[in-house]
Amino acid sequence: MKEEEVSRLSRRGFLHTIAGGVMGVSLLGVSAPSLGSRFQEKEEEKGKLADELDMNFNTRGFSCSESIFRAVATKYGESEELVRLATPFSGGMGQGDLCGFLVGGVLAIGLLFGRTKPEENAEKERCVSLASEYYKWWESNFPLHCSDIRKFGGREMCTQYGRRAAGYLEELIEKELKG
Repeated sequence: MKEEEVSRLSRRGFLHTIAGGVMGVSLLGVSAPSLGSRFQEKEEEKGKLADELDMNFNTRGFSCSESIFRAVATKYGESEELVRLATPFSGGMGQGDLCGFLVGGVLAIGLLFGRTKPEENAEKERCVSLASEYYKWWESNFPLHCSDIRKFGGREMCTQYGRRAAGYLEELIEKELKG
């Protein structure tokens, strides 16, 4: 096996990992409210996702994946109970693998834009497209793996990357909501 194949989780593996988290949402019996009421936010809350992530990560004691997922869930009025879905993705799934800010952000996209019924193909396409856009942005800006990020600057580097990711994720979500 090539070195790159050993050190990298394949995109298929990544999507299977995320799919497991999404299936967990359906097992919890969470239903998606209508988009109209779901994304109402106050004007003064815009641009605050990075600050909320920072508070979750550096003050409240949440992990990387939990912090970004919780920041999105909180901002868009989703249940904080769902944060537990992001827990196993902490620290690169506890293995130094894919960064929790990356995976938690993809889970958050699924929370807001994912489907709840198999026939909701437009929702699936929209969600996968947004997740792909976030993934590609991440890949072009940061290392994919927690272990690589931590060896370049530890928790401080994680915080910097997490704040930038939260800012981009917020822009991506807002752009999609405005259509």
